[in-house]
Amino acid sequence: SEHLSRLKSSLEKTFIPFPQELINLEGVLHKLHDMNGFLNQSFYIQVTRGVQEFRSHRVDSKIDPTIFISSQNLQINPYRLNPERAGLRARLEEDIRWSRCDIKTTGLIGNILSLHDPSKEKVDEIIFHKDGIINEGSRSNIFFVKDKKVYTPSLEQNILPGVTRAFIIKLLKENDIPKNPNAGISCIDTRSTDAIESPSRIKFTEPTT
Repeated sequence: SEHLSRLKSSLEKTFIPFPQELINLEGVLHKLHDMNGFLNQSFYIQVTRGVQEFRSHRVDSKIDPTIFISSQNLQINPYRLNPERAGLRARLEEDIRWSRCDIKTTGLIGNILSLHDPSKEKVDEIIFHKDGIINEGSRSNIFFVKDKKVYTPSLEQNILPGVTRAFIIKLLKENDIPKNPNAGISCIDTRSTDAIESPSRIKFTEPTT
């Protein structure tokens, strides 16, 4: 699947061998699904470099990766039930994260730090920009709609290659909807867009204000 391909890519980029236990991943997920009992579930898979006897930045190449898998009840996107509800509240912020956001890792302090800052107004999402050009959200890719054309930042900006992002671009192509998947969108441009969407694997896509 697309998620497994991205996991393999991230493991390669971080020099972690692909665990043999994940070869039968479908069987593991079916078993976990049955154990937890929810009809619709989302799965979380985390792979770490492994357990070493002594803490060190230099890791023994012979240790085996550690795998953690969990699942939870997948809630229905509230906008499916009520498309007219108010969109997510977001704010723009300078992107202070590292330059390899194309790697899916657990190191997300740069993504969430501002959301927990008690001195700032509470919002649902942060939209990051670098030198005035939009990159992505703290937990989602970003799409903009203007004059019946759909725009989204380029993967060359070292943003996460979201699976839902790729699926939406595929749908746009299949339905002959004008699009630009490599757009350089400025913060100023966001003020004149007709719509902003923030898609993620859990909620698929949600309108943003």
